[in-house]
Amino acid sequence: MNYIFCQNWKNTDGNHAGMKHMCKLLKENYPGKYELIIFPDNKNMFVNSSNKYFRIFKAYIFDRIWIPLYHLFITFFILIKIRNEDSVILLEYLLPTYSQLGIAKTFKLFRPKVKRIALAHLTPLSLQSFFSQNQVLKWGKQVDYLLTFGSSLTAYFVEMGVSKSKVFTIKHYVDSSYYCQIKTSEPTLKPTVIVMGAMRRNFRLLADIVNNVEGVRFIICKGKLPLDGCFKRSDDIQLFGFVSEDELRNLMCKSDISLNIMDDTVGSNVITTSMAMGLAIIVSDVGSIRDYCDNSNAIFCKNDINSFKTAIEVLMQKKTLQSMKVASLLKSKQFSFEQFNDVVKKIMDC
Repeated sequence: MNYIFCQNWKNTDGNHAGMKHMCKLLKENYPGKYELIIFPDNKNMFVNSSNKYFRIFKAYIFDRIWIPLYHLFITFFILIKIRNEDSVILLEYLLPTYSQLGIAKTFKLFRPKVKRIALAHLTPLSLQSFFSQNQVLKWGKQVDYLLTFGSSLTAYFVEMGVSKSKVFTIKHYVDSSYYCQIKTSEPTLKPTVIVMGAMRRNFRLLADIVNNVEGVRFIICKGKLPLDGCFKRSDDIQLFGFVSEDELRNLMCKSDISLNIMDDTVGSNVITTSMAMGLAIIVSDVGSIRDYCDNSNAIFCKNDINSFKTAIEVLMQKKTLQSMKVASLLKSKQFSFEQFNDVVKKIMDC
């Protein structure tokens, strides 16, 4: 049995792109192989306060006392029934909040023969802002195997001193039964460019691009970010705040190009879902992006306005755009939840 410890997040709860959904797919498709332990996302409710300093104090109590105790309680419940031939899979490892380090330590202490597998999500740039090298090594020593969604993160862990033999690179998954189109839509006279995502994004450069590129329509999903005053133009641009997953998919159906201006990336939901929806990709050439895209479906850019402007102009050519959209669809087939199960099986057979 593989016991998966998954942290639920309010912003992706019920979504087809979240890790919780992947866990459910694994349990449904491999009966008897996976048991799920889902932790609720209730920090905001706990730390809610009008006083700034009281919020900080309550957040400290939540992260340092409440979460470790809660995880310890759940862990000891699993310890009662887990067997030495089973595994523990921690799906949100090396995070500054909802830390799963205590879970790994407890299993290492009381069930050292149980294989401990952890998945890290954050980019190297984000990890550097939260953890020192010694802390990364401390977390790495508590697990037998460390999974990443990109080669740049794998290289980062090895560079930090984590043994190369314990780090596995896998691909982010996409639920192609939800994120799909019967066929790629024919580009219109003006291609539609959609912008999604917030992590490690360069919004200042995005504003420069939108304000200086003609001949395309822009759909910008800004979430809660205050971007309304950043764009000088009012024609051919639509701004959306928070949208539901169904609404976002509908916006993707109306689009031709996924524009991604990033400082770093490992494995991105935006990239994998964009490809599954048959969108051509324009993206910063950073991090692990070439693990997911190649020249058949993406144009890789330097983080400057001229590079992105040129890429958009290239995709104004109908034939080129249609070819890259089809290539995205084909390449997205490799991003399945089955590959996660294959990696777990490989580790358990070691």
